[in-house]
Amino acid sequence: MRAPSPVLMALAAALAAAPLRGQAPAAPPSTAPVAAAKSAPPASAPSAEEPKLIFDREVFDYPAAPRRDPFTPLVGKNDMGPRFEDLSVRGIIYAPAGRSLVVLSDGKKTYRRRSGEMVGNARVGQISPTRVIFSVDNFGSWHQETLELKKNPEGAKG
Repeated sequence: MRAPSPVLMALAAALAAAPLRGQAPAAPPSTAPVAAAKSAPPASAPSAEEPKLIFDREVFDYPAAPRRDPFTPLVGKNDMGPRFEDLSVRGIIYAPAGRSLVVLSDGKKTYRRRSGEMVGNARVGQISPTRVIFSVDNFGSWHQETLELKKNPEGAKG
């Protein structure tokens, strides 16, 4: 086994003998009478202002205009009815006062809707005597589509 070098021994001795910086010497006990300390006004501390705490928050902004909401499911809400592409106008009951009704079909089922109501992934917008304007939702992107009422020739069924 090797003996420690004299340099390391001297360094260890110097560190052990040096006083620690973080410790302050203990204050001597006070010899002043306790009654005198109670009657004297408290010593005013120096008028150093305490630092004010400032909290900064990180703020996130999600620009939702050109993008669809990532938290809405791609499948599910649109499966609650027919797709717009499958719809056809079977009839329109037009009332100028605004209580018009459109009769739609997807080939299997018939739907009766008023302005503002949903059918599948489309919302009925404006109803006129010969056409209906829809707002169609394709995965969070809304656009307008129009369906026209097709006139049947006389004597034709359907």
